[in-house]
Amino acid sequence: MRAEKKLIVRESFAMAFGGGTIFFVQLDGLGAHGELAMDKYARDMETLRRPSAPSLIGLHVKDTAVSRGMAERMIRGMNAPGQHIKKLALVGLPWLQGFRWKRLLKAADPPTAYAFAFYEDFERAKLWLVK
Repeated sequence: MRAEKKLIVRESFAMAFGGGTIFFVQLDGLGAHGELAMDKYARDMETLRRPSAPSLIGLHVKDTAVSRGMAERMIRGMNAPGQHIKKLALVGLPWLQGFRWKRLLKAADPPTAYAFAFYEDFERAKLWLVK
């Protein structure tokens, strides 16, 4: 019998870096647990609606299966009234999912009003977010 891998849900956090503050939404390593990822995402979006919340966002999704429906819900949440996102760095999204995500961002209604980029490396994402 194979032992089941323990699921680790990491806390999202804000971090001062390079003269700015980045909020890291940690949805990585959740595999096929889509509803768990979306519940955590919804809680993080509530935090980001606060006027004092950072406007630079790093969304870490490595090793989490992000379906089209999940991506659409995430984009609607980031484009919702009350959000003040200026830049979004998606970290760890496989190439094909990144391509699909980019198409969804460009076609979003309400439209996406922030810059976005895709990264495999967290350090490069942080540098892009604060420049």
